[in-house]
Amino acid sequence: ATQFGEQNIAKKLSPKFTARLIDCEVVADAPPAPRTKWLVFGYQCDLYMSRVKLRGKEAVEHDVYFHGFASKGALVEDCDFESAGAEGFKVRSDQTETVAVPGTSIVIRRTKFTDWRQDWSWRGGAGIVLQGGASNVLIDKCFFKGGVATATQPPNDRSHAIEIVAENNSHGGNFGNEHVWIRACAIKGKSLVDWNNTAVRIARNSGTQSAARSVTIEKCGIYGSKMLVVAGQVPAGKTVVRDCNTPEIRAECAKLFDVTDEATIPTSTRRVPVSEGRVW
Repeated sequence: ATQFGEQNIAKKLSPKFTARLIDCEVVADAPPAPRTKWLVFGYQCDLYMSRVKLRGKEAVEHDVYFHGFASKGALVEDCDFESAGAEGFKVRSDQTETVAVPGTSIVIRRTKFTDWRQDWSWRGGAGIVLQGGASNVLIDKCFFKGGVATATQPPNDRSHAIEIVAENNSHGGNFGNEHVWIRACAIKGKSLVDWNNTAVRIARNSGTQSAARSVTIEKCGIYGSKMLVVAGQVPAGKTVVRDCNTPEIRAECAKLFDVTDEATIPTSTRRVPVSEGRVW
């Protein structure tokens, strides 16, 4: 629907290049119109979005997809990712077509993600996906609800809320992502199986980079049958889950969705309820 920048094979950088979307609605038309791939796409461009509603259910891929930043990163606040063909918000910084820009941040706050990954999409699906974002990350006071089965997609494939990973061609030196902080979010999913059902996943998909310098998940409500919180390839002692699924948080989440089942953190000996917390 809207594209900022062009494929950056020459790897030129314009540090002031910023896309600003404020009080907008972006919609993917339904067939018989051809399915668009993305709603908002950017190459080596910073992003500011405020009070934007995205209805990308009929798209093939992602509502927002940015390849690299110009100088600062992305700030998304008070937005509604009502639906997406595949993923809601995605960033991928790849050495083959973007320049490394140190010191960037991705901040997403007070934003809602629902109904991602549709039958017609061949891409993986999650509310937020950072594939080698090479940025500090704050996801704050956001809402995620997936898990409704479709004709070809079981609920576990539609319940991945947050995925932050390192890839083979990611920028960032030894780390695909910098410090990651997930705070005060409400996350609801559902799975029919004991695998492929991560509400939050931080990992290495390929290459040798660590996934992130550190990961902190705090004051969140994370619920759903057989849902997992998984963080790997992070330096020892730098992954912290604390103050989540407390009685107070559970009561607030119960106003939004079913809190019968609590997400867990898998270990070699047992699944640790998120409410217990863990450092590893």
